[in-house]
Amino acid sequence: MIDPHPWGELLTGELQEAGACIMGVPFDLAVSYAKGTAQAPERIRYLYRYLPPTTETGVYLNQLKVFDAGDMPLDLQWERYF
Repeated sequence: MIDPHPWGELLTGELQEAGACIMGVPFDLAVSYAKGTAQAPERIRYLYRYLPPTTETGVYLNQLKVFDAGDMPLDLQWERYF
C-alpha cells in the first residue's frame, strides 16, 4: 500500500505546483538472484517520512514541492513499460 503522505510538507496534489514529480517503477522481473527491487518505490516513500528534506550535500529543500504520481502499473511488454 502506498502511504498517501510520504513527502510531508513537500507534498502537493497539484502537478503544476511541483518542482519535482516522483513516479515509482516497481520492477524486479529481470533479476535472477535476490529479488526485491520491486519494493524500492514503496520503501523509499516509507523511509522519507523519517528523513529531513535535505539533499545528500545538506541543502535544505523547504521551497520544493513534490508531486507523487504513484507507481507505474506492471506491463510485461518491456518497451512500453520503460
